[in-house]
Amino acid sequence: MKLKFLLIPLILTLLLIGCGSQPIEVTVTKVVDGDTIWVSHSGEDIKVRYIGMDAPEIFGGTECYGEEASSENLRLVGGRDVYLTFDFGRYDSFGRTLAYVWLSSNTKDITNMVNYILVKEGYATVMTISPNIKYAGSFTTAEAYAAVHDLGLWAACKEE
Repeated sequence: MKLKFLLIPLILTLLLIGCGSQPIEVTVTKVVDGDTIWVSHSGEDIKVRYIGMDAPEIFGGTECYGEEASSENLRLVGGRDVYLTFDFGRYDSFGRTLAYVWLSSNTKDITNMVNYILVKEGYATVMTISPNIKYAGSFTTAEAYAAVHDLGLWAACKEE
């Protein structure tokens, strides 16, 4: 009986923050770099870190293809309304909200996901951190595609 009372709050929490949540529409107010943005939602400014990928850095020493990744992210989402969905881990150690960022509310079509687009076009690499693994397989496939086709950083950063 005690187990039942312990499981109910856990299940409710997972449902609220987990993979099944509805997309949240937000407005991108600033593109920080290739994998981080600021968004506005209900009057609140939120710093969002893309789940499942890592773009080259432009702060603290620019990495190869960092500027290009930031520019592409800006082109894709700058000033636009986008949609956020979440996995199980909602925040990173820096307090940023972790999210999948979508160009439309159609979250069934992964080609609408910015995280996926940036990996598949060679602007970012896969970075899987548990428990946020919902799209890890799709990201790995996208990365392999970009590498095989010498897209983006896979062509530009071979010497590094």
